[in-house]
Amino acid sequence: MPRALRDIKIQKWDYPPLCRIKASYHGTSSPVPDRAHRQSLRIVVQLYLLYNRTVEVVIDTSAILAVITGQPEKADLVRLTRGANLVAPASVHWEVGNAISAMFKRKAISLREAIPLLEAYASIPIRLAELALKQAVELSARLNICAYDAYVLACAINHAAPLLTLDGGLGERARDLKLDVLEVNTR
Repeated sequence: MPRALRDIKIQKWDYPPLCRIKASYHGTSSPVPDRAHRQSLRIVVQLYLLYNRTVEVVIDTSAILAVITGQPEKADLVRLTRGANLVAPASVHWEVGNAISAMFKRKAISLREAIPLLEAYASIPIRLAELALKQAVELSARLNICAYDAYVLACAINHAAPLLTLDGGLGERARDLKLDVLEVNTR
């Protein structure tokens, strides 16, 4: 191994994407690598950042509801998303509310039972992504799907991230668009 690579130390700061590199070179007191070592240094940094990069996963309402309501798929969903950054269109917030109100209409839950579901939802770290309405409407027209499904697909496209859904139709449409879909065994 070249001396310069052996002497490179990468230290993480508190925030993972940031790193500080300390390099010492035999025979020089300069912290700046010479021309011959710059390419090696770049490769080491790129490998480090690639290795420590977190994966984004786009999640839809069906998967969120399965987790917060304790469905049998919950364990698989949690396993698939462990260590990932969850992303969803901003509409998912309102879809969760709509799903809970539908449970009220069916007399499936009471308000007292809904509060823990909302607390469970609030505890899931999901980054809400804004989308271009035009893109979603175009997807909706092209695939003949509802706007909410188009928002999720647009989110997966824009983030180049796999989609996690329990909705078979949405998963099929995602595959039609050549998107990756994370599979969960439904029982």
